[in-house]
Formats: sequence, C-alpha cells, structure tokens
Amino acid sequence: MKKRASRGIFTITFMLLGICLVYAQVIPVNSTIQHNKDERTCLMVRIAPEAKEVKKAWEDYLKDKYDFKLDGIGLLSNKEMLKAEKIMMKDVSNKAMNLYTEVVEDGEQTRMKVFAAYGYDFYINERTMPLEYASLRNVFENFLKSYLPNYYEKGIEETEDFITELKDDREDLNEAIVNDEEQIKELEQEIEDRKEELKANRKKLADAEIKLEKKEEELQSLQKKLQRM
Repeated sequence: MKKRASRGIFTITFMLLGICLVYAQVIPVNSTIQHNKDERTCLMVRIAPEAKEVKKAWEDYLKDKYDFKLDGIGLLSNKEMLKAEKIMMKDVSNKAMNLYTEVVEDGEQTRMKVFAAYGYDFYINERTMPLEYASLRNVFENFLKSYLPNYYEKGIEETEDFITELKDDREDLNEAIVNDEEQIKELEQEIEDRKEELKANRKKLADAEIKLEKKEEELQSLQKKLQRM
C-alpha cells in the first residue's frame, strides 16, 4: 500500500513539475519571419510535440474557439505555412484579418510562429498595434496552456502503461524461468533415475551372461557323459 501511495505521489509531483517547466519554457517571444517579400514581426515558441501534431491541435483549437479552418493541413496537405484569410477573431480585433502560422521541425523540437495582418501589407505588430498584438499573444498563450499539459499528461499515461506492460512481461518471464527450472530439475532427476536403471540393467546383463555361460558348460558336461553311456 505504501509503495502504491509513494508511486502516486511521485507521479503527481513529476506531472506538476513537468507542467510548471512547460509554462516556464514556452512563453511566446517576439521574433521575425519572411512573408510577402519582407520581414514581419511574429510570436514564436519551441515545443516538444511533433510538427504535425501541433498543426492538428492548433487547427482544432481555432475551429473550436473561433469557428474557422486553417488552409494547409489535411489528408492531402501538410504545409509548413498555415493560413486563414478574412476571418474574425474578436479576442484580437473587430476587423477581419488574415492569420498565419508557420510550424516546422527544429532539431528535436518544433518551432511555431504566429502572426496576423489586415490585407496584404498591414501586419499586426507590437509597435503600431500594441493592443491587437498583445491580444494575439494571449490567444497563442491560451492555446499552449490548453494543449501542452494534455500532451504531457497523455505522454505520462502512455509511459505508465508501457511500464505496466514491461512489468507484466517481466513477471511472465520470471514465471516461465521458474517453470523451466522446475522442468529442468525434473528432467535431471529423470536422467539420474535412468542412469540408475541403466546401471542395474548392466549388472543384471552381466549376471545373466555369467549364468548363461555356466548353463552352457553344464550342458556340454552332460552331453559328454551321455556319449560315454
């Protein structure tokens, strides 16, 4: 009972620590990106999940929260740059805008950049549109707060399930080894018994051969006596 309680406390502590580290490391930072032939301001994070998983999670979040789809991801499409044009995000602005997201593999992490614009060349940035830019950051942060804990909790559950399977396999292997060892002991005993039987058989065979030789000698002696009569 103590072991189970300790394991549960350790798991919860590890999970909470992991989530705290996630929040500490994935706060979006200001960055830039080349788009429409110029360098644009964007928000950027690097996170652990694979790029394709991040794209799907981001698409689902926007669809559920703001009721629009991203172009560039689907059964036949997996682009690095995702976009949604002429959409409404009242959390950010009362005007229709274009939302862009670049999601790419970056070493062992995924780099995600988010930016937005009104039309072709009027990009939301911290200097000229601080309120909209802060609101866009808030949308991005809310997505990360929603997605990443679930991602890590799922990873913990999958790892715990894998550990349980390994422990079950270990128990099965230990049982198989014990059974095999018992069978080996039984076979060893059978071999020893067979050896004893073989030893007894050899003695009986030797005694029988001596007896046979004696009987043959007696027969020869009897035949000689009979010839003299």
